[in-house]
Amino acid sequence: EVIIEISASELISIGLLTEPVIKFKHVPFEPISLRTYGEVYKQYIVLNETRNSMILDEAKKLISKGYKTLVLFKTIEHGKILLEMFNNENINCELLNGSDSLDRRNEVKARLEKGEIDCLIASTILDIGFDAPILSALVLAGSGKSKIRALQRIGRILRIFPNKKRAAVVDFMDNCRFLDKHSKIRYETYLTEPGFKILGKEK
Repeated sequence: EVIIEISASELISIGLLTEPVIKFKHVPFEPISLRTYGEVYKQYIVLNETRNSMILDEAKKLISKGYKTLVLFKTIEHGKILLEMFNNENINCELLNGSDSLDRRNEVKARLEKGEIDCLIASTILDIGFDAPILSALVLAGSGKSKIRALQRIGRILRIFPNKKRAAVVDFMDNCRFLDKHSKIRYETYLTEPGFKILGKEK
């Protein structure tokens, strides 16, 4: 039973959550003739070298500014691709997905808090059940159209933590079949929260 509903913006206004700054990056158009959503997703999201390079570049910028960064992916294949790219850049990071045990998740959380790693690459299956308030930046690598999930994912980095003054989010305005509509849904969802600052308007 729902007793009360309190928005993220209300909690931000009274200092119980950190204000996020959300930046949208526009991904170049790619003509895709594939019919199904799954086929389009794999080609434009998972195997898209340009988009994956944008994810890496944005994460590197955030890490260089001192943000503890969370990169969320949807498919295991995508996570492995990103992990290899991050490792090739000598970024101190760990990969988590839904099959990891509670002990493994707690180990990674402890390493984040000790400063041993700067970035966590994680499956969106961890949307619920992984609490790491030290995280201060989010790169949304996996797209998606769920309004509830979009806000939940932003919420992962809004928890207050010593010396956390702001939270940074990078999302992508995808430019192809299916995914362009999903990006707009997320954009419009963020606009419903007056406590969110959004950069990079729709084209």
